[in-house]
Amino acid sequence: QLPAAVRLRLLPLLSAHRLPPPRSTASLRPLSSSHKRTAAPPPPDVSRVRNVGIFAHVDAGKTTLTERLLELSGAIAHAGSVDSGNTVTDHLPAERERGITIQSACAALRWRGAEVRLIDTPGHVDFGVEVSRCAAALDGAVLVLCGVSGVQAQTEAVWSEIAGRLPAACVVNKMDRAGA
Repeated sequence: QLPAAVRLRLLPLLSAHRLPPPRSTASLRPLSSSHKRTAAPPPPDVSRVRNVGIFAHVDAGKTTLTERLLELSGAIAHAGSVDSGNTVTDHLPAERERGITIQSACAALRWRGAEVRLIDTPGHVDFGVEVSRCAAALDGAVLVLCGVSGVQAQTEAVWSEIAGRLPAACVVNKMDRAGA
C-alpha cells in the first residue's frame, strides 16, 4: 500500500478531467518503419486526436503498457516484449540491447472514434530532457507506478514535469508480483 502522503498527491489524478484541445504534433516522430498496419486508416479529424504521454521511473513498465494498449486496441496483432527487443516504440539498437527507452517514441491507436497517440518516454534519469521536451506537445499523461519498487526519486521528478500542467491518470503496474 502506498504511504498516505503519496496517496494524497495522487488523489487529483483520479478525478475526471476533460481533455484540452489538441496541441501541435509537428515535433512527434512517425511510427517505426518495422511497424506494419493491416490497412491504412483514413486521415484523422484533428479535433479527435489526443497526444498522451506515458511517464514513470525506469523499469516501471511504460513500454510494456504501451505495447499492451496497442494490442488491445487492434493497432498491432501481438504485443512485443522489452526482454525480446521487439517492441514498437523501442527501435534504436541501444534500446533493444539495454532494454530501456532512450528516445521518446510515438505509436498511434484508434479508440472509440478518436486517434490516441501514445508517447512512450524514457524513465532513466540520464534521459530526463526527453520527458521535458515531450510534455509541451501533450494533451494528457499516464503516470505508471511500479507496485513492487513504489515511488522513486525519478517518479517524483517526472511528476513535477506534468503535475498541474496536464490532465493525468495513474496506473499501478506489476501488482501480480511478490512484494507488491
